[in-house]
Amino acid sequence: MALTNVQTILDFIIQALYEDKGIFNMCNRSLDGFIKEHGAGEVRIPSLPVLEAVTPPATNRKAVAGDTGMVSVVMQKSVVEIREEVESAYLNKKGRILQGFIDGAAKAHRKNFDAKVILEAQNNGTVIPWNGATVTAEDLDNIDAKFDELEVDPDDRFVVYPARIKTAVNLIDVIKQARGFNQNFLEKGVLEYNNLKLVASARVAKIGGKENLVGIWGPGMAFLLDKQMDKFSVYNSDPNIKATDHDYFAWYGIKLLKAGYAIISKQP
Repeated sequence: MALTNVQTILDFIIQALYEDKGIFNMCNRSLDGFIKEHGAGEVRIPSLPVLEAVTPPATNRKAVAGDTGMVSVVMQKSVVEIREEVESAYLNKKGRILQGFIDGAAKAHRKNFDAKVILEAQNNGTVIPWNGATVTAEDLDNIDAKFDELEVDPDDRFVVYPARIKTAVNLIDVIKQARGFNQNFLEKGVLEYNNLKLVASARVAKIGGKENLVGIWGPGMAFLLDKQMDKFSVYNSDPNIKATDHDYFAWYGIKLLKAGYAIISKQP
């Protein structure tokens, strides 16, 4: 049923639902200032080699120029398209419905950012198998252990798991205990297990039909955001439409800086 003037429209509006976990904000946002100031279609980040301390004489000298790699972050755009018909201004004169659409556009972008971060990790991270057909505490431990094995800093590690298996995760004995005694969970609903912050999300797609846990080291996932709600408007030229089309653009980039910065634990 479309918006009509048959009945009075209340100030109360039933908002559309958007998951907004802020996963992209858990990533490396340190380059935002650069991209906002300078602008770019691609950002190249120096990647240093691993140095080793050995007993001389040594033969594994690293060259500052020759052995420094470059990781490319390609900027991309997404858009949320809204049409503001002429009659909408008369059917809702306070503009709350239009504002609801605009607020929804911002949420749609954030939802998309989270999905793209998860997909980047799934496509380019290091894959390890679950211990069995169902998720267990060992699967979380294995993600943490794999990060340790790859010498990834213990801070800022988090695991995004599918909302559809949230009940199974919550029924893991150690998770049940953590929920009962973790002050951060009791006050804010934030669950932490060992070095891992756990986040349930509807954005975690199956990989080849298999469930998976997406472990990410935040500083190792670059997320660059220049614009989130850049508005471009044009009056629709179709004489039968009588509307202004609004495009709300985001200009952003995502890059997993090394494969070891994301650990994907996948159902066998």
